[in-house]
Amino acid sequence: QGVTVHEPQRLADALDAFQRTAAPEDGLLLIGSHKLVQELPDEYRGSK
Repeated sequence: QGVTVHEPQRLADALDAFQRTAAPEDGLLLIGSHKLVQELPDEYRGSK
């Protein structure tokens, strides 16, 4: 795709891959960035 702004697209791709492949608990263990965690949907914040 002819997008020149790479950072947002990489974040979107990373979140998409995360949502497809990682369980919520695994994702929170792997991701140390609070900023990234805040970008996740509620179901991926480890809420039980």
